[in-house]
Amino acid sequence: MRSLGYWMVETVLRISKTKKFLELDPDEMKIALKKERIKQNHKPPKKMQNNYRIEEERIGSNSCYIVSPKEKKEKQEKKEKQVLLFIHGGAYVKEMNPFYWDVISKLAKDFLFYK
Repeated sequence: MRSLGYWMVETVLRISKTKKFLELDPDEMKIALKKERIKQNHKPPKKMQNNYRIEEERIGSNSCYIVSPKEKKEKQEKKEKQVLLFIHGGAYVKEMNPFYWDVISKLAKDFLFYK
């Protein structure tokens, strides 16, 4: 008999189609990931763009974003430079989930720009 926890995980996997995805062979998985990357919007939301200066850089096939306060460059250069490296989940295969922009905004606000 399956436990309640196992049943819940199995149900979530079935609903999210994750189980089906994980059962693909490597070539099918590459095709599925490529299609998913095209559909997925990993760009910063407008609210984030209004509150921060966001620069996008490409490293290989990955997008990297530099988030900094919207201040004049002279002011920013005078401040001590602080850096926070945020690597989202996805095993360098999936693009960043929109949820992570909220996390980045909170981290930037709490730890970097408003001390």
